Amino acid sequence: MKTKFVIPLALILLIVPLSNTQLEVPNWRIGDYWEYSGSFNIKMENISIQAQLTDLRLEVASTEISRVNEELLGTFKVPMDGVIIGTIIGKMLNPLTNKTLEIDVDFTISLTGILYFTTMNLSLVKYDITAYLDINIPPALLEFLETSLLTPLGLFIPEQLIERAAFSPPLSFMDFPVETNENWAFSSNITTSSEIIGEGQRKELPPQTSEIYFEAENFKTTADAYHMTLSYIPFLSDIADLMEIELGNEWQWSASKGMIEKIQGLQGNKEVLAIDLTNTYLYDANREKNNPPLANFTYLPLDPKQTDNLNFEDFSTDLDGYSDIMAWYWDFGDGKNATGRQTSHQYESSGSYDVELSVIDKYGGVDTIQKTVTVSGGGGTPGFGITIVFLAVALLIIIKSAKKSS
Repeated sequence: MKTKFVIPLALILLIVPLSNTQLEVPNWRIGDYWEYSGSFNIKMENISIQAQLTDLRLEVASTEISRVNEELLGTFKVPMDGVIIGTIIGKMLNPLTNKTLEIDVDFTISLTGILYFTTMNLSLVKYDITAYLDINIPPALLEFLETSLLTPLGLFIPEQLIERAAFSPPLSFMDFPVETNENWAFSSNITTSSEIIGEGQRKELPPQTSEIYFEAENFKTTADAYHMTLSYIPFLSDIADLMEIELGNEWQWSASKGMIEKIQGLQGNKEVLAIDLTNTYLYDANREKNNPPLANFTYLPLDPKQTDNLNFEDFSTDLDGYSDIMAWYWDFGDGKNATGRQTSHQYESSGSYDVELSVIDKYGGVDTIQKTVTVSGGGGTPGFGITIVFLAVALLIIIKSAKKSS
């Protein structure tokens, strides 16, 4: 082979695998974390908002078993913390006085919460987020807000916002495995419940359910990054809708870091939002794949009666080590359930019950086993067995004594 063909051939060998490559589900494990920073800068006709995102951190803390639509799913529990610092500057007309109000608001929002992702494909199951607000509002603007908006609605300046949300089905942003030029769409119903706390008051807002629908396209793949457009990004798209602005969304997923590496919000050709991954820890794209556990259990007594207290004990195994199993979920087949390696249960009536044990390891592997437990009747009134035996013995003694005396 001539030398002049070596370099072109090597390039071809490098390029061909990339053209057929696909993004698999990242192999998250407990302890993995990612840190982000970013900026938001948008201007409208009479108002501008500038904000900086600092110290946003997501960490895989544990694995849990969650029930979603009567289905048990393995989930990663991911705590989140971050701070947003910003200003809102502009002008508005006060309709009560027909005078211009100057808007010059400084705010700091401290975020903390927990997100739950499925271990199977990293779909968002639910979240519970609290925002602590420190807002500096000019007196004239504050008076207008309280008189015209907040008081008539029974609201107040919040110091703390709490929002809990559940997705049905879990919200799947990434259609793993993802291939270049792949398009996909997904919808989910989100149910939220919120609380507002401030000025010594606490107000619960009515739960709301709405549909989320988005379309996505992986329009470019490089050696490590998958570039995608999304028609919806949580929080960002909601803010854009409130402000009645068109915002294009792009993000970049890093295969080597197992997470989103960059999010962009575009107003036309102008970047108005940028969130970048600044640090990652522990995640290794080349780590060995997890061996899921094998669920198993025993129970005693083996032929239980209705009055018996059954003792259930986990006998699951894991090729990576039994200590890797993190959680146990028992379903006794009568509408009752329990957690833990060992548990006990008493059935209220006789019959056959399908008992299920689901286990999850710290890498997200899940397995479920089902066994049928047949419970027979109690066989008499509890507590009277000894009494009956005693009376029978006493009666026998009396009869024998009577025979001797005769």
